[in-house]
Order: sequence, then structure tokens, then C-alpha cells
Amino acid sequence: MLINFCPLFVWNSSFSFRANNDSAVNQLSNDEELLLNQLITNEKETKTKFRYKNEYYLVPNPANTFVSIISNNESENLYVTITDVNGKILKALNTKSVAYNSKIDLNLLEGIYFVNVLNEQGEKTVKKLVVAK
Repeated sequence: MLINFCPLFVWNSSFSFRANNDSAVNQLSNDEELLLNQLITNEKETKTKFRYKNEYYLVPNPANTFVSIISNNESENLYVTITDVNGKILKALNTKSVAYNSKIDLNLLEGIYFVNVLNEQGEKTVKKLVVAK
């Protein structure tokens, strides 16, 4: 029996195959079976490797009296610093995001600031914050 792989490789790293009939699936050669298992393993490793990219958003932005840091992690400890455009640290605090959200009260003049977010894994993210009264 002949098995037609179509397509074997596609851009989104998923694959599929179509057999001429159901019994053909059980008749893979050793090389085809090894290739299929390797593709499955590679896809699982790739999904695991890139699944936990941390992302943070500032809402609202422009802000007035507070800003919320929205995370793609439900709960995590964050070290947050807010600096002016010259790099001077104006506010530094430890906070915990709860339900993907961490609220920070602002007592800042109108202007542009940078919010530096450091998570428990040591990953740092910098976001621009505009304060408008």
C-alpha cells in the first residue's frame, strides 16, 4: 500500500497525512514511522518551548491616577520600577498580579515614563507610559 503524505511540512509546523484506506496506516515502513515520531516530538518540544512567553500591557494608557499591568499569567510576583525619560527611578515596588492584573497607584505629573517589569524568572519588560491629567 502507498501512503500519500500531503502536506508533510507546512509553515505552522503541523502536519497531516492521508491514507488510501484505513489499513494503510498500519503499514508504515520503519523509516516513515521514525520520521513521523520525530515530527510529533519536534512539534511538542516547540510548543512547550514557546508557550510561556510573558507579555505585559499597561491599561489605561494614557493614565491618570492609576495603571494596571495586565499579564498573561494568572498570578505572579513582579518587581516594578517607574522611571522618567532620564532614567531616574521615581517609584519602585513589589507587587503580585491577581487574576492577570496588578494595579499601581500613580502620583506623577503629566509626562512620559517607562515602566520596567521584572518577573520571578528574571525576564525584564519595558513599557512606555503616558500620564495625562
